[in-house]
Amino acid sequence: MASIHKRKRTTRVIAYADRRRLIFPLGRATDMEAQQFADRIDRLIFERSQQVSMSADIFRWISGLNDDVYSVLAKHGLVEPRVSAITLGAFIDEYIERRTDVSERRQEKLGQARSRILEYLPACHSVHWMTTTESIRSGGVAGSVTTIRSGDLIIDSGR
Repeated sequence: MASIHKRKRTTRVIAYADRRRLIFPLGRATDMEAQQFADRIDRLIFERSQQVSMSADIFRWISGLNDDVYSVLAKHGLVEPRVSAITLGAFIDEYIERRTDVSERRQEKLGQARSRILEYLPACHSVHWMTTTESIRSGGVAGSVTTIRSGDLIIDSGR
């Protein structure tokens, strides 16, 4: 079970996994925030030790963590390290290059779809940040919205 240690200016959570002491510095945190973090760390350690798939609650929590906290979890071996984010422009270019199974005309259409997407969405945004809702909110129109699902990029080039 994780314990909470409060100091003058900082709070940290200490947990034990596989007879190793794991320390998670939280900085300034309320008692409730520290307790929630400790509970989630306990649950994550339990799920990893039992080799069961990660629960949806823990998955959502981990997905929302900033890179600093996530790297501490990765350092302790509780999660896999994050890969560097690829930008939208590079992601689309890579997708089009991989599509060697389509005709030359389809390649041209994919290139047109890329141009239309990047008119509305900055090419420098990272793909993990981009969602369909975000693309619509930023001015995308039907025929130029990207959808990322299960590692596939679906581009609708319009009519």
